[in-house]
Amino acid sequence: MAVQLLKAGDLSLPALLERDDDVAKTLVRRLFDSLPGIGKVHSRQLLVELGIAAA
Repeated sequence: MAVQLLKAGDLSLPALLERDDDVAKTLVRRLFDSLPGIGKVHSRQLLVELGIAAA
């Protein structure tokens, strides 16, 4: 799945967002959690700062 590729650093976020397959089915929170160097706490903070619902 694309989220695992993102987490491993094998796929960039811009490249993932250009894809139509998994992006529509993936929560933004899960994408943030999968970014290298972004943990669960920081991803929650980003969601709050951006005004995006966590669920």
